[in-house]
Amino acid sequence: MKKYLPILIILGILFAACVPSTTTDQSTISSPAASKINVTNPTNLVQNTPKDSPQVSSAGIPTYSNLSPSQVSSDNTTSGIWVVGEGSIQLKPDLTILRIGVESKSRTVREANKNAARAMDSIHAIVKSFGVKEDKIQTVSYNISPEYEWQQPRGGGSSKRVLIGYVVSNTVVVQITKIDKVGELIDLVTDSGGDTTRIDNIQFTVQDKTLYSNELREQAVKNAISKAEQLAKLSGVNLGLPFYITEITGSSPVVKSGLEGAARMAMAADVSTPISSGDLELSMKIQVGFSIN
Repeated sequence: MKKYLPILIILGILFAACVPSTTTDQSTISSPAASKINVTNPTNLVQNTPKDSPQVSSAGIPTYSNLSPSQVSSDNTTSGIWVVGEGSIQLKPDLTILRIGVESKSRTVREANKNAARAMDSIHAIVKSFGVKEDKIQTVSYNISPEYEWQQPRGGGSSKRVLIGYVVSNTVVVQITKIDKVGELIDLVTDSGGDTTRIDNIQFTVQDKTLYSNELREQAVKNAISKAEQLAKLSGVNLGLPFYITEITGSSPVVKSGLEGAARMAMAADVSTPISSGDLELSMKIQVGFSIN
């Protein structure tokens, strides 16, 4: 047995040398291909898109409808020439908006309300006699409020706030298409309502402003282009295409004539109230941003 011991030791050493190791040093393994590949999640491409990026139309033209002018102009890629074009039209008004009110004072609410109602019923009847339909007469305010005054006691002492009565007011807005009859209407209304009548305001306008929108818009765009071309010429640059266009909206244009107190003046002078509508100006503004080539 002893003579075979050296042989067994040599065989054991050879067997151990032939068996591969089960552990591998991962730091020594390198895949050249893998080290050069960067994998990007497609979802991140959508999420990382700036929210202020321009939208691209089917024609490939960037639009900025989702941005305000200040946001667009702050971007270096959209800097250029900014102008505001304006269009205007002079025309004759075809609609009068008249604000008529009554105000009644009495010691009791019931009496004050009765007098105000009587005066307003009379005004309604007169307005309808001029061909104004019921849906063109609108109540815009109705108020009942107490009226006080400070009184000094006979025996002396501090003055006291004393209730002396009530005030009832009622106001309507009337739309009248017979502009040449407005003066006559005011005279009849004031005669009927007496000292309780109030003419708060009168406005002249047109019934349908949208009929003139296309013409106003065309004028505004042409005006904007003319301004931009002049600025480009003075600056020594070439004017490019517009990248931003927006319509600046505002309140409806009207011609106003203050007639506060006109009712009482007409009654005192016993003459017909002169009403001149004059000309009405409708306008529209458009802001445009042009690129520079």
